Amino acid sequence: EANRNRSHKIFQGVALHFEKEYDRKNSPEAKVLKKIFKAGGGKVLTVHSKGKDGMLVCSPDISTVEANSIFKERGLEPISLMWILDSIGCYRLLEMEPFKLRFCEPSLSP
Repeated sequence: EANRNRSHKIFQGVALHFEKEYDRKNSPEAKVLKKIFKAGGGKVLTVHSKGKDGMLVCSPDISTVEANSIFKERGLEPISLMWILDSIGCYRLLEMEPFKLRFCEPSLSP
């Protein structure tokens, strides 16, 4: 059973888009975070990846305005890079919901 657990990759089957840079204080470099994510079995999507929806890994301290802009312009839901780091720290894939960065969703009314 120990061998089976070693082969398990935390992010197996998870595909995410990443911000190009994390210029915020205390954030790891984007290329380092991508390497960690890929080593854990994740797939890094590019702007050329099929489909426009999905999640974009962002610095946890982006503003609501920035998060809203990402969603409107790119069709991607922003999620804090802390989801990746905390999942690694807990040795399991955590729920994404608490790590989603809040933004104002467009109104569905006519």
